Amino acid sequence: MAGLGLVDLVDDTTYSGNAITAHMVAVPSALDEPVWAAAFLMRQLRDTNFEYPFQENKTPTQYGYKLIGEEKFVNEHTYSIMHMQGRMPSFSRFMEGKFGKFGTMPDRVKSFGYDLDCVLNSNASDIAVVDIGGGRGEMLLEVKEAYPHLRKENLVLQDFEPDTANAEDLTIQHWDFKDKSAQPYKGALVYSLTHIYHNLSDIEALKLMKKVADAMEPHSRMLIHEFAKNSTYGKMHATMITLYAGRIRSSREWKEMAALVGLEVTFEAYPIGGEGLVEMRKSPLANGTT
Repeated sequence: MAGLGLVDLVDDTTYSGNAITAHMVAVPSALDEPVWAAAFLMRQLRDTNFEYPFQENKTPTQYGYKLIGEEKFVNEHTYSIMHMQGRMPSFSRFMEGKFGKFGTMPDRVKSFGYDLDCVLNSNASDIAVVDIGGGRGEMLLEVKEAYPHLRKENLVLQDFEPDTANAEDLTIQHWDFKDKSAQPYKGALVYSLTHIYHNLSDIEALKLMKKVADAMEPHSRMLIHEFAKNSTYGKMHATMITLYAGRIRSSREWKEMAALVGLEVTFEAYPIGGEGLVEMRKSPLANGTT
């Protein structure tokens, strides 16, 4: 078949290394993973009698490696596979700015009518913002610029492998929310999560949400920055499913999850494009009041 170049044709029952898979290993790219997972999506569904939802280590990503005999990747999380293959530097570069800029965090949430000034000018806690999974801390630096009274000790960057590039301006802390450890900072004004929950299955998302909820006080807010579940981000939704068993969630789903961990949704905005905002706070029943 003319025009296929170096691609080796394989039939429906043959899964072996070819020019495409060799290129994916030799030339790491953050975009390779969605292409890989999509190639094995229907095969996994068919072979498992359309078992769904996926488990986070049993997505089409791992299923593809199972079919080609790469056993060392079969039970690994997609992030672990990327790390083992040397893809994480490329992925980290891709993730800088979290899928592009839609304005600074303070300006963006204010454009929705959210009163961030009231929250961050409160003296209810010395910790203003804990940014969970915040990478290099770009969002916290935007907050610092908008609210210059906030000092290093008021702004906490948490990550599994935190980048220390901005250590002079931010408090840097390792926190692996996937292990059994509790959220180390109690009673912060804001716990912020930007594009974190969409990487997680419902079970894993609830585990994280419960850890944050347990650390919250009545004055605390959890601010969730995620794309809306709409036609604009259909491809993103599908990508999260096939890579991580995660997904983009709707207003109804956020409210159901909040109720399970003693929180309630107290503000929400779902723009057509760019990150929306969901605020959760302790529910009155969780606070012991009626």
